[in-house]
Amino acid sequence: MGATIWSSDGQFVYFDSSSGTQAAIYRVRIADRRFEQVDDLKDLPYTGWSEWIGLTPDGSPRIMRDVGSQAVYALEQENP
Repeated sequence: MGATIWSSDGQFVYFDSSSGTQAAIYRVRIADRRFEQVDDLKDLPYTGWSEWIGLTPDGSPRIMRDVGSQAVYALEQENP
């Protein structure tokens, strides 16, 4: 497990798992300890995840990906 962050309403803790083919972002609901996969990261080339995770105002997860100091990239995702 990597970085963690609380949801703004305090009901969930979000965290990332960068274990190769099962890399994903998960959350656990505090009330009943139910785990849920929020986003799949398996299609992103793994070059090392940073120890940071964040949430947008609408609750969408954000991660920081370490691709080196020579390039800057942005990733936007639209969920259906």
